[in-house]
Amino acid sequence: MTLTSQQVIRPKILLHFLSYAIAFIAIIPFLFLSPDEKILVYQKKGKGFETILTIIFVGIILSGITYTILSLLVLRRYKIQLKNNFSYIEKINLLWLFRLILSLSCIWFLVLFADDKIIFSSVVLFVVLIGYYGIKQVGVFSNQPPLVVSEVSKSTEEIELLVTPLSNVKYENSLLPEDQSQEIHQRLVHIMKEKKLYQIPELTLAMVSEELNVHPNRLSQVINSVEQKNFFDYINYLRIEEFKKLLANPENQKYTILSLALECGFNSKTSFNRNFKNQTGISPSAYLREIKKVSN
Repeated sequence: MTLTSQQVIRPKILLHFLSYAIAFIAIIPFLFLSPDEKILVYQKKGKGFETILTIIFVGIILSGITYTILSLLVLRRYKIQLKNNFSYIEKINLLWLFRLILSLSCIWFLVLFADDKIIFSSVVLFVVLIGYYGIKQVGVFSNQPPLVVSEVSKSTEEIELLVTPLSNVKYENSLLPEDQSQEIHQRLVHIMKEKKLYQIPELTLAMVSEELNVHPNRLSQVINSVEQKNFFDYINYLRIEEFKKLLANPENQKYTILSLALECGFNSKTSFNRNFKNQTGISPSAYLREIKKVSN
């Protein structure tokens, strides 16, 4: 995280090396043995160092389990922030990172039950997987300055760079007064009705906040509190409502469902189908059949 976002390394990060330092100090007596003595200890499966080896092994297992769980929790927090800042998540859903964490957790599982050949083979495969995603997600590791959200580019690599700062986005300490919240919400509803910003496929919270001249954190707070939705759900709700309006017009029924969906701001058929079914409980094609039954 520090490397990809170019954040200054803080002293508390050094705490992650504490367990390694303790383990290293514990095996210093072994390091000072002669080569023949070290070989003898190895042949006798650690005789004389049983307690230290047990503590280190347990520490390794606990470390693996702990960091895997913490990684999943951090990833979950990022995914929440993504929906608070973007109206699309297909290209920035961090699925690749979830796969890496899942693969790493499998290795820790093998450490408990498998032999050395299987463990080392799985580590090799994991390194290959890291290399694959390292090439595919090159934008994350390009060591470029972090992008500002309002400067979102259409390239996947640049969008990925936005992920790290999101975890630090928080609402201001005090809640907005009711009158200010309602005033911002009314302006939001008005601008969505007049300019139909939701028709922009890659609309972001920063883009809307710039239009309203409101801080993104305040706008996010208003959407969550008044609409009872995150930014992602709110924008896609407007897109689906627009789709229903277009479909209700008999003249538009000559167009395909996908073409109407794209006009409403969706950037893929998969995204449209998933959001439509989540909101209405039925598929777009089933909804179209119901519309035709009513019109007949």
